[in-house]
Amino acid sequence: MSTQSLLQCLQELQGVLSPVTELSLASIVRFVFLATNLKNDIVLVQPGDYDPSSPPANLSPSIIHFLSASCQIVLDDVPAFWTALKDTIWHEENFGLYNTLPLFTQYGQKYGITMSPLYPPQQTCFSLGCTNMKKLMRAEQRPAILYTLDCGPIATYSVHLKCDACHVGFHHHYSIDYKVPAHDRKWTYYAHVLDALHVGSHQYVDIAVVRMWRTLNLVSWTSMSNCARFYNVSLSKGAMPPPDFPFKFGLSGDHIWSGVVQLSLTEDLQLRGQVLGDQAWR
Repeated sequence: MSTQSLLQCLQELQGVLSPVTELSLASIVRFVFLATNLKNDIVLVQPGDYDPSSPPANLSPSIIHFLSASCQIVLDDVPAFWTALKDTIWHEENFGLYNTLPLFTQYGQKYGITMSPLYPPQQTCFSLGCTNMKKLMRAEQRPAILYTLDCGPIATYSVHLKCDACHVGFHHHYSIDYKVPAHDRKWTYYAHVLDALHVGSHQYVDIAVVRMWRTLNLVSWTSMSNCARFYNVSLSKGAMPPPDFPFKFGLSGDHIWSGVVQLSLTEDLQLRGQVLGDQAWR
């Protein structure tokens, strides 16, 4: 955010906020960083004719309540913050300069909001030959664990989207054609490596962690099971899942094997101009 745009936001907010809300640089920065993590959640509840390239005019009630509690803003003032900052938020990436995990843990759980939800790359259909240009409306949310390098394991969720026109389902880093009979269906992985890999039923791992495991395998001959122990003992930071979360934290050697092989195959095929198109390697 440039100095000029920041001053414009401050001037716009000063005229509309209630006297109870204390306007500060800290509240604006926190609002921007939290909201950039929520862009996919914001898009998900918009109508089918919504254009995801532009920020929506309004936020859903759950996100308004979360931003109010986590940023210590009066509930009625959240729309004013959004109106003033939405263009900046929508075209910013989450640079990771602000540790938002404690805020998501403390304030987001009761609203169904978590840090780093696992979405497909986009919320419109990108199946070859499909003419559906609208936002995908069929969504399924599942609890998941994201194993990260900096924050340890995070209780989050994965969102799977399905196109009603071509019946292709889009997951975090692969797609499935549901027109094909169940016994013949294949996972078609996206051509580029995303930020996390799906290594188990509900386990996802940050790419940086998988690359670390691969280096340990090659340089120090660390076994898959010892890579899992190293993460569980050292990098998990003693984290515990929320009380009502259905899964426990913990990795096994099979998860490490899945991540290392998957990353290596995807990168090799990317150099060849090909994509990983079958789950049989598992």
